[in-house]
Order: sequence, then structure tokens, then C-alpha cells
Amino acid sequence: MARQRETAGGEAAASDIRRVLDTERDARRAVEQARTRADAILEDARRQARMIAQRADKRIARLHQCSREATDGRIEQLQREGEREERRVAAAEPDPAALQAAVERVARRLTGAADEADAAEDGGS
Repeated sequence: MARQRETAGGEAAASDIRRVLDTERDARRAVEQARTRADAILEDARRQARMIAQRADKRIARLHQCSREATDGRIEQLQREGEREERRVAAAEPDPAALQAAVERVARRLTGAADEADAAEDGGS
């Protein structure tokens, strides 16, 4: 009978050990599966981050291109306006006789001689 108890006790211990070993094996598999899933999640996150960065780079490049085109257009417009203004100013230059007459009128007003000249002009008409 004691032998039967030893055998039964030994079989129970062996069964317990097998259960522990099976549990450890299952736990290792679960950990490995979790690592595999985590690696896949990380790789997916890295892929998404690369895609976001690429989209941002493309948008920035488009923004720079649009800004460059707008700036170039504005520069061309300002250059055309400047050229038109230069032509207008060149065409509007007074002749020397008209400029001399204007200087003399200003000088008369500043010296008070304008009142006398204006009176003479009004009386002469």
C-alpha cells in the first residue's frame, strides 16, 4: 500500500510538473506572439509616420512653389509699373522756359514782389 501511495504521489508530482511546464511553454508562446504583434504595430506606426512626413514635404514644396510664383508675378508687375512710371515722368518733363517761369513766380511770392506783379497783370488786362 505504501508503494501504491508513492507511485500515486509520484504520478501526481509528474502531472503537476507537466502542467507547470505546459503553462510556461504557453506563456512563452504568448509573450512571443505579443512581441510579434508589437513589432507589427511599431512598423505600421513608422510607415504611417513616413507617409505623414512625405505628405507634409509635398505640401511644403507646393506652398513654396505657389509663393515663389506669386512673388515672381508681383515682381514682374512692379517692374512693369515702374517702367510705365518712368516713361510717364520722362514724357512729363517740363520745358526749360516753363520751369524758369515757375521758379520766377515762386521767387516773387517769397519776396513779396508777387503782389506787385499780380496787381500789374490785373491792371494790364
